[in-house]
Amino acid sequence: RNIYKYSTKSINNAKINKIWIYLITTSLYFTYSTVTMKYKVFAKGKHSIVYISTMKNIRITRKKARNNKFIKNINKEAMILNLINQFNLGPKLIKKGPDYFDYVFVDRQYIKDWIKTASSSSKRTIAKKVLLQCYKLDKLKITKEEMNHPSKHIIISNKIVLIDFERA
Repeated sequence: RNIYKYSTKSINNAKINKIWIYLITTSLYFTYSTVTMKYKVFAKGKHSIVYISTMKNIRITRKKARNNKFIKNINKEAMILNLINQFNLGPKLIKKGPDYFDYVFVDRQYIKDWIKTASSSSKRTIAKKVLLQCYKLDKLKITKEEMNHPSKHIIISNKIVLIDFERA
């Protein structure tokens, strides 16, 4: 059974999702099939709130629109992640809902922190990898507007991950 997919049930020709969502102050609770998860607020942006949780030893990030005005941005970002994941770019999209999407959490060290202790050769290597990813995005005709703040949108983990395609 794939833990990343939620199931639906037909009852009198109506589809009922097995996910129930409750927004409670700073936490988001929902059920993946029979596993209830608690999401905690990780970050707040102008258009969305980012939550994190763990399911079966996998850390999951949920990015949810702050209000109905920003649902279009969330849907667009999920669509872009779905596309770029095919080219091994961005965080791995798990699923998309009406006003949110889930992706695998990227254990992170922001480039602004990493660069303080990195060697010159490591900095060159990472710069080349980031530019290669930007080149791939250009070939896909995706303009990553958030690159005006690279310190917050380039993550160093076991690979380089560009995040936040909300304004792409």
